[in-house]
Amino acid sequence: MPDRQQPSDNPRKGPLNPTARDAVVVVQNPPEKPMHMTPDEADISGIRMMDAADRARKGGDRR
Repeated sequence: MPDRQQPSDNPRKGPLNPTARDAVVVVQNPPEKPMHMTPDEADISGIRMMDAADRARKGGDRR
């Protein structure tokens, strides 16, 4: 049986918050270890990544 990681080994950070810069999507300080997210947090992260990708294609972050 594989060892289960303790919750402290995989801190929940919430949804990712990417930005668009110079035709790339940037995620600041992504964790080195796998992240645990709720399904809602994963959905939000995916939507944010797609939004940042769209902004990057259009020329960067215009917020």
